[in-house]
Amino acid sequence: MTAALVLSEQAGVRAGEPASYPALVAVPVAFAAMVMISLATPCRVPGGVGRMMATMHVPEPHAGPPDCRSSQHGDRSSH
Repeated sequence: MTAALVLSEQAGVRAGEPASYPALVAVPVAFAAMVMISLATPCRVPGGVGRMMATMHVPEPHAGPPDCRSSQHGDRSSH
């Protein structure tokens, strides 16, 4: 979508505001596509999603073994 708007602008075809600000079109279209696909495929959840979500959202002391964590012991980058 964005590429088409940018390429049409470069080719001299005036598409108005959407060509000047492609995110005005691309972001809502992408969000709508995400919602529609999610609603159309509710039973197709990949295996391991629960563990991945827990790893991202549960505090690290409760997230599981240290080798599954994004930061290792002594890493102060998240502080």
